[in-house]
Amino acid sequence: MSWKESHRGIDSGGGITMTDLVLRNHAALARRLGDPRRGATAVEYGLMLALVAAVCIAAISLFGDANSTLYAKLAMIAGLLH
Repeated sequence: MSWKESHRGIDSGGGITMTDLVLRNHAALARRLGDPRRGATAVEYGLMLALVAAVCIAAISLFGDANSTLYAKLAMIAGLLH
């Protein structure tokens, strides 16, 4: 088999253009890198995690003093019982 026969897809007479080869290569690369929707899902999970963290920080800020007083009373009671 000659070089021209083995590479006939590259020339215009073989029916496969260079664009077809590039697109095939791009599709193979995309399959290897994974599903592009996975990146969007990771971003969504990151946003949800940030929202949960913000709510936790806000709750601790709002109720922190009340909890501190409660824990101090519990510590005093535990100290008396101990």
